[in-house]
Amino acid sequence: MLGDPASPLFWKSGGDRPDERSLPIWCTYTGQSEEAALDWGWLDALHPANRQTAQDTWKQALLTPHPIMLHCQIRHSRQGYRSFRILCAPVFDAKYQLQHWLTFFTEEPDAPPLIDETWEIRLMLSMLFTQTTLGIFYLSLDGALLRVNERFCQLLDYSEAELLKMTLWQLNLPEDLQAHLQAMRERLTGAENTQPFRVRYLRKDGTPTWVRVMQFLVHRPTGEPYYFFFTVEDANAQVQAETERAELTARFQEAHSEALGRTLQLETVFEAITDGLLVSDPVGNIIQSNTAMTRLLHLDNFPEFLHLSLSERLSQLKAIDESGQVVSHEQWPLARVLRGETLHEGRDEDFHLYLPDGADIYVNHTGTCMRDQDGQIIGAVLVIHDVNERHILENRIQQSFRILLALAEELVDLPERTKQPAVAQHSDSQHLPVHPFQTASEYLAELTCQMLEYRGVSISLLDPGTELMRLVALAGFPAEERAFYHDTFSSRAPGEYLKDTTLARLRENEPVIEEFNYRLDDPGSYKVLLAPMIIEGRLAGILSVEKAERNASYTSEELSLIKAIAKLILLVIERERIQSEWIEAHSSELALREANRRFDEFLSIASHELRTPLAGIKGNLQLALRRLVALKSDQMADLETLFEKLNKVQEYLLQAEHRVNVQNRMISDFLDVSRIQANKLELVLGPCDLLQVVSDAVKDQQYNVPERVITLKAPDNHALMIIGDADRLGQVVHNYLTNALKYSPPDHPVVVHIAHKANEAHVAVQDQGPGLTPEEQKRVWERFYRVKGIPAQGGGQGLGLGLHICRTIIEAHQGKFGLESTPGKGSTFWFALPLAPSALPSSEHLSHILSEHPPGSEASFP
Repeated sequence: MLGDPASPLFWKSGGDRPDERSLPIWCTYTGQSEEAALDWGWLDALHPANRQTAQDTWKQALLTPHPIMLHCQIRHSRQGYRSFRILCAPVFDAKYQLQHWLTFFTEEPDAPPLIDETWEIRLMLSMLFTQTTLGIFYLSLDGALLRVNERFCQLLDYSEAELLKMTLWQLNLPEDLQAHLQAMRERLTGAENTQPFRVRYLRKDGTPTWVRVMQFLVHRPTGEPYYFFFTVEDANAQVQAETERAELTARFQEAHSEALGRTLQLETVFEAITDGLLVSDPVGNIIQSNTAMTRLLHLDNFPEFLHLSLSERLSQLKAIDESGQVVSHEQWPLARVLRGETLHEGRDEDFHLYLPDGADIYVNHTGTCMRDQDGQIIGAVLVIHDVNERHILENRIQQSFRILLALAEELVDLPERTKQPAVAQHSDSQHLPVHPFQTASEYLAELTCQMLEYRGVSISLLDPGTELMRLVALAGFPAEERAFYHDTFSSRAPGEYLKDTTLARLRENEPVIEEFNYRLDDPGSYKVLLAPMIIEGRLAGILSVEKAERNASYTSEELSLIKAIAKLILLVIERERIQSEWIEAHSSELALREANRRFDEFLSIASHELRTPLAGIKGNLQLALRRLVALKSDQMADLETLFEKLNKVQEYLLQAEHRVNVQNRMISDFLDVSRIQANKLELVLGPCDLLQVVSDAVKDQQYNVPERVITLKAPDNHALMIIGDADRLGQVVHNYLTNALKYSPPDHPVVVHIAHKANEAHVAVQDQGPGLTPEEQKRVWERFYRVKGIPAQGGGQGLGLGLHICRTIIEAHQGKFGLESTPGKGSTFWFALPLAPSALPSSEHLSHILSEHPPGSEASFP
């Protein structure tokens, strides 16, 4: 009701109308209709003399919302105009947004109004302290808190009594106090538009809290300043939001800078890509392309091509796919990508592309579409790869394959072509017989020359015996040149017309390009490609090809092709040669077998026949030696002369006995070989000490050659019991030692090693002789094989039977054998036998062995 200070009316925040709650009250009092009171129509209810002043005051208050006081006359619906004092106070929400105005109407007498300061203060307190959304406090001019409301106490967690004892200096955070005082000074100096400011107040627990402060200066009726009136709003959320916004802004700026840097990097990468790259919009217009695209499509003289529409660009190009079909506009890679396809690199994506300038290249496409967050296609990225070199290489490989295939097909029929006898025309007009492999060589040279379309092809073979190069085939050359080449290059060493470096590379299976001056009609040099013909790691021949051009070059594909043809030709020639040799050898195979049978029979018979008289000779020699020893012990005159004669006879007899022993051993070897061939070699197996067997063999050998040093390295602390034939195993050790002594220098010792490894006994005889090559090591165990070129100590090369017999004896004992040798560093022949699991030597026997060879000792027999 107008005139009741306890019941204010609500006015819209813009001041243009009463609030919906108060509009009926206003209209009831003034008699206005609700439509007439809207849009500043409420001013019509004021006295005409007061309308402009009221409107100006409202507009000023709206600029800086603060309480205002008006004196005006308001029309009553039945009683005419009545005088009112109107107090308007702004009301704000939690975000300090103006919500509405509280308007208090106080009717005044017609006489001039008297200023009632107490009533005005009471009215303000009644109005403001009932608002709980804002904190309110009064501050004296000297900074003491005069009054606070409940909301302010809640903000700082103080009681009202505690706050009324505090000053502004206790309320503020020290670093914010100056800003607070500066605002108060500006208000005291007459500034009317002091803006709200933000400071931090200290809560009771000492933590700071952000607040937004609006201040008003209250004057006395006489005009002098009285006290400050502050409204306080919690600004922590706003500060936090601003902080987060600042952080987000900083992050955005950082991300923007990073994105800018990434963009620059991507642009750099975009340009650095060697493949053609383009980005298009949804309809195929090119947004961006790199330099490689311009270079790939030859667009230097046609830059407007990239600015054409998709259909216009496609009309300028023509593409043929792998099947030979013209690619339609719908099947062009960019059109397919814009329909949602993803193109992966594959051979089926290769196009033969015809460019606007008439050139043609082979290209391959990869690409994908770009989509927005809703999955809609917004563009495409297409990469065009230049695969021209690959297609050129593939064409060359296919051509090479066709040549090799055709050559192989011709070789299938080659034997039929070479069955007819042939003769070669020599320069002296003599007719020489030609081997089948030479006829094949001539045909292969002619075939190679025709297929490669070269000027000339020649094939030369290296004789392994004489090391001379023989020209066996020529093709493509005129008749006079062919005769000249035969006379010039046949039966010559390769080093006479090839450099050492060229020969070295050919032996390493590398083709070589050389320049030669040998054309009869042209004194200039021509490049000739020499391809090695390698078999079993040695240079067996050379295939030479020559182009018609003087400075013609040879591609890597041609080098590989000629190298393959050379290998193929050599295999065919070797096949023909081996076949010819086999035919010759096959005719004597039966005779050879019969000869071997008769030879083995002869060995058996001869050994028996020779051994019988030798046994009598050995017995008589031994008897004579015993009698001579007896004569030496008799007392007789001129004994010195007699002793000299007897010693001479004894020396002869000893030599005779030694020779008989050697011949007897040879005969034994003959017999053993004969038994081996007949599978009748007998072994007398039983427990035996391999250490004793080796020791006895060493002593026996030392007795035979007392001038040589033989060192025995025995095991540490036990015998080596095996199940075997002690005599045969002694024969193996004896043969090993005989070989070692025969092929070692006289002043170098021979070392015999005996070791126990796992469940085996190992015996090795080590010499310091000339050693053996890998090929000799493979054949040294064969019957009758003797290493050539190695002199033996004491003369005689042997019959090549000893190691063959050793091998058979060791195999019969289920043992292992072998040798380790390096040319120039000696050889070690070894064998290994399984130990007997439970056969141990007697204590007496072990003591006897250990007495002769203490544990860890090396027994030497000087």
